Amino acid sequence: MLPNMSLPGAIHRADALREAFRSRRVRFGALELKSTLSMGVAQYPADGETAGQLLGAADEALYRAKRSGRDRVCSASLPAPA
Repeated sequence: MLPNMSLPGAIHRADALREAFRSRRVRFGALELKSTLSMGVAQYPADGETAGQLLGAADEALYRAKRSGRDRVCSASLPAPA
């Protein structure tokens, strides 16, 4: 939840979080594991007027991010990045 934030601002914030997550490494014994993060962003009221509608729109955007190559942010309102 990012109240009072524009859609571009929310996408920028989510992308910064994605980058920070990706730069972290987790050690598991002798292994160093890398992680990626995909996210979906939805905006009130353009993408839904109820919590359920917004969650559904964000979930659809999340799966579009995963289908588009993972490790990215997609908006319910905008096409997936190339």
